[in-house]
Amino acid sequence: MTKQSITGLTLATFLAFGLVSQSVVTGQGTTVVSTTSMPTTPASRWNRLADQIESNLDAIRGDRLPNLDVAKSGFIASLTQLQQYLDTHTSRRNRAAWMRYIDAQPLADAIENDESVSTIGRLATELHQRMVGLHDGLELANFRQLRTSTEGLIAAAKFADSERSVPLLQRQLELLSKTLREIDSAPSTDDAAAIGTILGTLSESRQVPDLIANVRSSFASPNFRIDIPERTVQSAVMRDVNKLQPVRDCILGTALRGTSNLRGIVQADLQPSIGDVHMVLHLTGRFHSDNVGYNKPVRLTTVSDGNVHVTRSLFFGPNGSRLSAASAQVSLQSKVTSIQHRWRLVRRIASKRAAEQKPLADSIAREKLRRRVTSEFVRETDQAASLPSPNMMSRAEPYLLRLDLEKPQRTWGSTDTSMFIEGVMADTHQLSADRPAPMSDAGSDASIQIHESVVENTLAPLLSGRSFEQHELDDLLEQIGLPTQKPADDPIDEPEEPFQLRFTRFRPIIFESRDQKVRLGLRGSEFAQGDRELRRTNLEIAATYVPARLDDGSMWLIRDGEVSIRFPGRQRLGLRESAIRSTLRKSFENVFPETLLSKTWTTPDDFAIQAVAGRQFQSNHIDARDGWLTIGVR
Repeated sequence: MTKQSITGLTLATFLAFGLVSQSVVTGQGTTVVSTTSMPTTPASRWNRLADQIESNLDAIRGDRLPNLDVAKSGFIASLTQLQQYLDTHTSRRNRAAWMRYIDAQPLADAIENDESVSTIGRLATELHQRMVGLHDGLELANFRQLRTSTEGLIAAAKFADSERSVPLLQRQLELLSKTLREIDSAPSTDDAAAIGTILGTLSESRQVPDLIANVRSSFASPNFRIDIPERTVQSAVMRDVNKLQPVRDCILGTALRGTSNLRGIVQADLQPSIGDVHMVLHLTGRFHSDNVGYNKPVRLTTVSDGNVHVTRSLFFGPNGSRLSAASAQVSLQSKVTSIQHRWRLVRRIASKRAAEQKPLADSIAREKLRRRVTSEFVRETDQAASLPSPNMMSRAEPYLLRLDLEKPQRTWGSTDTSMFIEGVMADTHQLSADRPAPMSDAGSDASIQIHESVVENTLAPLLSGRSFEQHELDDLLEQIGLPTQKPADDPIDEPEEPFQLRFTRFRPIIFESRDQKVRLGLRGSEFAQGDRELRRTNLEIAATYVPARLDDGSMWLIRDGEVSIRFPGRQRLGLRESAIRSTLRKSFENVFPETLLSKTWTTPDDFAIQAVAGRQFQSNHIDARDGWLTIGVR
């Protein structure tokens, strides 16, 4: 797989799990939506953190910096272990292919020949980029260990000169303090990215771990959440019950033959719980039976009516499901409608005896009914709980390992109105959300909420400083469902030459969700197309989208104006920049479609919950504020 594949998986995730279309709004009315923002955070919170940082400026110590010699030895050991692993676990041909792809020998030679720190750092960075990708095998322990040792070598090379590194790190602390003090209430997207970058540098240099933890604690709210209201759960669980069964029984010596019918409904009620979803399953029904009883020469016809209520708790979460014991309440009233025998005396005796035995017979019949409905309810709920459910994390884990991404921390839970999954997608030095997710839409069947930090934490480390060719970009768009619409060939105009873009190291991907606007884009530091080049020039390509409601009640993100092509830091553009901007606008008009979230999506036909299998969903609520993008579907 190539570099565009690395971004395709995560980019598809943040674009609302592939709910993307290039359709243009036609023939339907739209209304741009605006809502009120959440309360902001007091600035004193950030000032207190700044005070702590300034009191720790002298805590930077050179003896804590990573040791270059130790890092070199660790890298050589990891490379040797990988080579030995490939020698014994794969063919010669495959081993040779892997070694060509990794191309670690130049770095090993540079270490052996004691070449310059800058050379070792550059080769290690190039190797690390090759070790992050979607190739099958990169998730294996020996490959990951080589990647980890390469990261250690990069950090050791970066801080090899301790006399120079200590004051530089102290200035990073000063910059961190200054950034925090300038936050009025809530950090901007750039603020959060800058803070995260500084924390990453401090973490690499093995400095002030307690201070890093303190700063991260102010950005520790979950940064993604999926919320499903109780009515959606109810629609998946609720079903009618109508069971007609033959009666073959014997009570107090009387053989009963007839039919019984249980009519009712199965429902679910959510209960407050953290760690698992707690759902109480209910069967509420009405029981009726018509029977004929045979006791030697006497025949009796009987009618029974009753109410049934069976409950059982279901707990399910990341570790599977479990069920509590079932509890049933049953009421039953029965009466003898006729006693048949040719002699009146026998009928009178039978009637008297039936009256005497009725309390005991009713008690026995009630207990048998309770056991029967409880047993059937337990069997059916056991079967439902044992159905295999899609384990998305087990499917995603190999990709996370290949991409050097942390497995997200997740919490399952429920309230009395909804079930939810929320979590944190962040490495040990990265930031999560600075505030909880806003309330989700009550009118949606499910809500997906993503914070800006999810995109920053997944895409920025992968794309930072990497080159991206146009055909790779086209392939990426194809993977996430956004094939570029190439303009028709014009015999007069010469076809545009493909371009190459190098991403910036700071915030290479733009994802901002604030004030009911969603801004998507990318930032580059170099651009080349044919004989036209921009080097060491900042370039920003972005598009802004606003939520809009259509006449049918659905909501889309509508692009607000043209794609923006900017050169930050340049007040006036020369002819070269102007020509390149025109070229980029043509290319990226197709990259950023006019609408997002306009595509319906369908659950698989074999989805574990049959009530929602094969159903189509469409976004009906979009909210963009305080760094959170909320998408409600129905």
